[in-house]
Amino acid sequence: MENVVTLEGRGHLWRERQNAEPAVWSVRGVTRVEDHLCWREFNSPSTPASITT
Repeated sequence: MENVVTLEGRGHLWRERQNAEPAVWSVRGVTRVEDHLCWREFNSPSTPASITT
């Protein structure tokens, strides 16, 4: 499917998640955002979040 953006990865701050999806929607042509972000406790190991199209 075209113009679909998938958010993937892990984060520590809810604020990061709140900022990610609106940032993607601000890109011209995006028709759908699939949010697969995971959030862990602050002291857990994590993988940086990524955006794929």
